[in-house]
Amino acid sequence: MLLRVEVTKHALERLFERFPKHKKFDARTVANIFESIIKNGIVLRFGDEIRISTSNYTLCCVLEDKLVIKTVLKTKELGKDYKRLLRKGKRSEWNNVVFDMKKLERLCKRVEKLKELCKICGISKEQTAINRCKVYGFFVCSFCCISIGGGWEKCAGCEFDPIPR
Repeated sequence: MLLRVEVTKHALERLFERFPKHKKFDARTVANIFESIIKNGIVLRFGDEIRISTSNYTLCCVLEDKLVIKTVLKTKELGKDYKRLLRKGKRSEWNNVVFDMKKLERLCKRVEKLKELCKICGISKEQTAINRCKVYGFFVCSFCCISIGGGWEKCAGCEFDPIPR
């Protein structure tokens, strides 16, 4: 069965936050990730909404004439109740998945620019240093790091960590 997939900017931003830093974030990689989740995942339907889950990621989607991926979640963060629901889910029957690669490339380039801006205040990389937050996964400046609770144990080794370790 052929399935056309559309990815929203919000879904790409959420994947970017959860994406490993050492891997290249480009349209082909993103398409491969979404394709493997859709082909190998477990499908749950909640009215109009569809959730497709694998061990790492869960896609929250809407199925109209095409599958629209609204957001990406970490499956581990969803809790025990959701994992119980997954037992009642069905394996995905979609074998052929098609993406609009030009649109996906355009969105990936736009999302890649998030490395240059603070997610909270919007200050640019030219004005102050910006690092990826080890706790939340998005990029923040040194000023906003403290406001979101800098100083966690995960912050060890970050140049913004206020507590010397």
